[in-house]
Amino acid sequence: MITLGVDVGTTHTKVLALDVEAGRTRALESAATPVVRDADGEARRPAQVLETVLDLTASVVKQLPAGARPAALCVASVGEEVVLIDATGAPVGDVITWYDPRGLDEAAAFMAGPGGDLPLSRRWPPDATISICKLLWMKAHDPEALARAITWTDLGDFGLHGLGADLVMDWTHASRAGAFDIAARAWDRATVEATGLGLACPRLVPGRTVIGTLEPAVARRLG
Repeated sequence: MITLGVDVGTTHTKVLALDVEAGRTRALESAATPVVRDADGEARRPAQVLETVLDLTASVVKQLPAGARPAALCVASVGEEVVLIDATGAPVGDVITWYDPRGLDEAAAFMAGPGGDLPLSRRWPPDATISICKLLWMKAHDPEALARAITWTDLGDFGLHGLGADLVMDWTHASRAGAFDIAARAWDRATVEATGLGLACPRLVPGRTVIGTLEPAVARRLG
């Protein structure tokens, strides 16, 4: 059985074809993860990232032996990079890179204000890399984009959604959001409400959950 693994990393995006029974890598491709400098710092354009994933995956599939048919595909990514999603399922605006300092002031303000007395925040104090702090920065500096969105997700799960999967977030990515109760394996309602973001949180699933199949047009492009 051949499985495909995609890693949307900070500097490079990699796609691997693994022969599970033989424990062998059948193909591996890599390319720089797209990044742009906008007026406020470094960001990514979701459509460019998705195109990179599609191009690399198609290249990997072409290298597989005749008749080899990938049985599954999964995507991992830097979980803190937040993609806003509108009512049509399309991305809204750019994605702030996880290492960009935007969110630092918002993290301090959240802890000095509504988040300071919350058990979750006291146990795991948020910082500039945490997803809710990126969202709080958007609330303060890009309210129009936030107003167009109805929900959000991480870059990896956005990639899966772009391939045809349901819009969800896995527990590992949620654990870097700043509002996930690890013990309960659920969003912490008090923290979500304290942010005042007004966005629906994505449905949570454990890793290895099957969340859809490739769109036919995507399957044809990937070969």
